[in-house]
Amino acid sequence: MTMPKVFVLVLSYNGIKWLKGCLPSVIAMDYPNYETVVIDNGSSDGTQDFMRENFPQVQMVTLKPNRGYAGGFNAGLEYAAEHGADFFLVMNNDTEIDSFALTALVEAAQAQERAGFVTGKVYFHDCIKRGKPNTLNGVSRTG
Repeated sequence: MTMPKVFVLVLSYNGIKWLKGCLPSVIAMDYPNYETVVIDNGSSDGTQDFMRENFPQVQMVTLKPNRGYAGGFNAGLEYAAEHGADFFLVMNNDTEIDSFALTALVEAAQAQERAGFVTGKVYFHDCIKRGKPNTLNGVSRTG
């Protein structure tokens, strides 16, 4: 299997409290060929200083003013494309990721030649903390 270059793009706006949980999970992934980029979308909470002090290995794209959700990710996608990305993984700053997820996503993308998009399951983080690890986000059950 070839190891395409993946850019993990994390959109953040005044999100230091979330980046503290998100970035360690991203950095711990087992995939050998990826870069992490935080897109700071016009923050005023000291995100840039926090990143320099705590995550110097993470690239930053700094946007002023805030470009909104789509505009922020578009700036990150443009940055990654200009820096040699083969694949992109987009994440919000209030999420965490399994250490094996990126490897599985790349394998799935490579196995399906015509796939334009792959995704994994998204679980509710609070349910995992409460001992209900199989509660999927976006799934509701009645009865």
